[in-house]
Amino acid sequence: MTKSYPINSFLYPIDSKTFLNKSEKNIQRVNNKLDDYLKDPNEEQIHDIRTSIRRLRATYQELPKAIRNKNELEEFVAKSKELFSLNSKVRDCDIIAEIVSKYTESTNSSKREQQQQQRRLHSSQAASQALANISKSLQTLRKRKLTEAKSIAVTLRKLAIPTLNTDKINKSEKKLNKRFNSVVGKFANSIEKNYPVVLSSSRRSAELHEMRKDCKKLRYLLELLPSGTNGKDQGKNKVSQLIEELENVQDMLGTIHDYDTTIAYTRKYLENHPKERASLDNTVKYLYKDRQKKFEQFADFCKADLSNSENNLFLNVMNIN
Repeated sequence: MTKSYPINSFLYPIDSKTFLNKSEKNIQRVNNKLDDYLKDPNEEQIHDIRTSIRRLRATYQELPKAIRNKNELEEFVAKSKELFSLNSKVRDCDIIAEIVSKYTESTNSSKREQQQQQRRLHSSQAASQALANISKSLQTLRKRKLTEAKSIAVTLRKLAIPTLNTDKINKSEKKLNKRFNSVVGKFANSIEKNYPVVLSSSRRSAELHEMRKDCKKLRYLLELLPSGTNGKDQGKNKVSQLIEELENVQDMLGTIHDYDTTIAYTRKYLENHPKERASLDNTVKYLYKDRQKKFEQFADFCKADLSNSENNLFLNVMNIN
């Protein structure tokens, strides 16, 4: 049974001064990145605005209820969440297009090279056309979602930049620690539960996706702690070390999730275009094969990590409190 984490045993206490400082920076970061995004919503700006909104949401969920429910802040966060959701769809289009392009025939290859690559790349005219059709559908979807996202971004820009009530936060340090510990404990519990499940089978996509999100949310929460918390461990404090470990796992799980997103989109596309199914059989097969390779790399990393009985991610998450 998954254990609960007692509040009074938390090893990494949060202080109101540090929290307030980092929270205000997270709010301002969204505001700054929003300007860049509106000027040119390219892939880099989409990544930056999404990351800044994640940090904003991490801040928001830690705030005392009286501050969290303040209309100005609540509206700013809600609209930011809408922008995040739409930009996630735009980002998915970019990732799917990038992955699918790997299976497109290279027109610059020699005949001999093409023959050697035929198991990997699809030289038939039908397959190339089908892949081109998928790319075109992605471009159409991306354009529509980006237009919607820019509209939300303009609305968000018109909102007042929220300010935090310093006095209320300073007076609520005990509640702040209690809530922080509660939310961090929830994500730690979830990671602890899903870690062995994810490793048990490459087919546990739902649990893998959930663990990826939990690692990301836990990482952003830990960033709210004072940088020197809990002393130093071989030149790095334990919080910084855990943040790095979470980011590493998050990146590996993110790559696997990108393949899951691409496979799901391709299958949905083929449901709507059944005549192209035969042309893309090999593409789908290689998508699954490459996804499996990414999972095996992740599994190998985890097994090597777990072999360190004194210091591994699983133990560090379990011992977070």
